[in-house]
Amino acid sequence: MRKTPLTKALLGGAVACTLLLTMANSLADTAEITEQRQAGFKTMGKSVKAIRNALKAGDTTTPAVKDAAAAINQEASQLAQWFPEGSGPESGLSTDALPYIWKNTEKFQRISQDLISASAELVSALDAGADIDAPFKTVLKTCKGCHQSYRAD
Repeated sequence: MRKTPLTKALLGGAVACTLLLTMANSLADTAEITEQRQAGFKTMGKSVKAIRNALKAGDTTTPAVKDAAAAINQEASQLAQWFPEGSGPESGLSTDALPYIWKNTEKFQRISQDLISASAELVSALDAGADIDAPFKTVLKTCKGCHQSYRAD
């Protein structure tokens, strides 16, 4: 079959449309994961605030405090999945994530695991009715360490 200029143009147009659709789907996936990550961090921030307020009030025995600690642990367990390649500033989406996340993934993975462990210890302390000051400070220290390395403020 001989390819005429019209056939070549139609084939080229089809390839271009396919590429554009692929890029649009990829951007939509990146936008979705960025929204999930931002929602997760907002949940963690609200939870930290609730626990901090409970500590100031001197009552950490409420179900709301346990729920807040569980929320931090739940979101922390997903943290490493929220940063796939291409979901940083280069995506054109609004994000405070610094490119350093993808340049030093080993450190980022370690900090993510540290947050999972620290938040699990906080949940355990609450379940045991123990003092939560030390485990909560560890959670805050872990959060701060990540923010200092990987977040543009």
